[in-house]
This record gives sequence, C-alpha cells and structure tokens, in this order.
Amino acid sequence: MRTLRRLSPVLSSILLALAFMCLLALPTNAMPLQQRGSISPPFIAEPVIMQSQPLTPTMTPTPTATPKPVTYSDLLETYKSVLETSRNVTSSLQNLLIASGILGLFSGAFLLQRNHKNLEEIRALSDDAKTQLLDRKQEIETLRIEVDTFRAEVEMRVKQADGLKQSLEQLQGQVKEQTQFVDSVDRKAQSANREIQLRLPRLESWAEVDTYAMKLFSSDRRQHQNARSKLLQYSLDNDPIVRRECIRVFGVMPEYPDLFDLTDQGILDRLRQMSVKDKERGVRLEAIEALRKFGTDPDPAKSAA
Repeated sequence: MRTLRRLSPVLSSILLALAFMCLLALPTNAMPLQQRGSISPPFIAEPVIMQSQPLTPTMTPTPTATPKPVTYSDLLETYKSVLETSRNVTSSLQNLLIASGILGLFSGAFLLQRNHKNLEEIRALSDDAKTQLLDRKQEIETLRIEVDTFRAEVEMRVKQADGLKQSLEQLQGQVKEQTQFVDSVDRKAQSANREIQLRLPRLESWAEVDTYAMKLFSSDRRQHQNARSKLLQYSLDNDPIVRRECIRVFGVMPEYPDLFDLTDQGILDRLRQMSVKDKERGVRLEAIEALRKFGTDPDPAKSAA
C-alpha cells in the first residue's frame, strides 16, 4: 500500500501526458483558407441612418457623423485575421501541451527513479529485517532448547529431592525408633539404678552380716564378741532380709554347742522379741524356728502365726 501511494503521482503524470498526446493527434479545424474553398462572407445588413429631429426649438442640433460603409473585402480580411489568430492560438496550445507532456514524462521518470531507489532501500531494509527475524528465530530456538534442557534438569532434581525426602523420612523413622529404644533403655537403666540404689545398702549390710558371721566362729574372744554385737545390731536393720539373715546366723549356733553359749540371754531375748514384734511374718517365723533350735519353745500366745 505504501508503494502504491508513492507511485500514484507518477502514474497520474504519465496518464495526463498520454491524454495530452491523444488530444494532439486529433484533427484541428484551423486549416488554411486555400484548403477550405470559397467562403461566403456573412450577411451584414446595411445600417439605416435615421435623421435626427431637433428636440426643441431652443436647443442647438448636434452634428451626426456619417458611418463609412463596410465592404466585402473588409469583411473577408477581418475573417482571415480571425482565422490566423485562432490557428496561432491552437498551435501555441499544442506546443504548450507537448511541453507539458514532456515535462510530465520527465517528472514521472524522475519520480519513478526516485521511487525505484526508495524501493531498493525498502527491499534492502526488508532483507535486513528478514535476516534479523531469522537470527531472532534461531536465538528463540536456542533459548527453547536451553529451556527444555533446564526443565529436564529441574525435573531430575525434583525427583532426586523426592528420593532424598523419602530417605530423610526413613531416617527420621529410624531415628525415632532409636530414640524410643534409647528412651526405653534409659527408663530401664533408671529403674535398675533405683533398684540398685535400693539394693545397694542391703547388699552392703548383707556382706557385713556375712563377714561378722564368719568372725562369730573365730577363736579370738575379742573378734567373737565384736561379731556378736554387730549381728545383734544388724538384727534391728530396716531391711527385713538383713534381719532374717541375722536370725539364720543365730540359728546355726546350736549346731556348734562347743563353740557357743546356748544360754546367751542377749541372743535369746532378741529372738523372742523378733518372733513377737517384727513387722514381717517371715522374720517372725525364722525367729521362732531359731528359738526351737536353741531348745526354747516360743510362747504361742505371743508369737503370731
């Protein structure tokens, strides 16, 4: 559309020049008089000269000029001069039209050449734009390939992240299980520690009772008395197992009458007291059994069954 708008003045000039040339090719009516034959002059009526009457007797009459009569030769000469003038005007118009046509052709050629240059520039610009468009298209294609590659890499990383997430969840589950196991072991350790804390004094007292039981059989009088005193002291311990162990040591003494005094009132009184007042029934029964070994029957009324 832009090219047609630019060429429209050129095309208009060319069409105008062609129209003028067509007009020049038409036959003209301005022909020489010799080729037209005899021409009858137009009929011209002779003027009638009226005699003027005096207007008033007081006015002076104005003299009237007598017109010169027009002859046929004068009319023919006038007509010939008019024809010559018409022919000259027609020739001038033809020359003017030819000059205008030539000028229009040159203007059209100039404009056509200039528009041709503009068309060449437009074509060059179009080629450059086409080249740039192809380059842009290639760049877009390259970017699309890079984007596809990046998308594939991102999807792979997402899959790896999902795998790592699952592994992490498994590790968290294992850590949770290990934590629960450690907590269970810790609770058991704490329970065992409490149990040990509870049993440790018993074990220590038990070991002491066993040690003094061995010294009770010593031939050394001082060690024997010391062991007897310690065993009587441990028979009052808060732990019933320690008290029961002391009663068992005392219950062994009647088996060795040569080594011990079976009438030892301190030991017998302690056994009688424990057979009646001890809080643990097992300890009371052990005390009753020890008294029987010493040959002393406990009082059934005072010993709780």
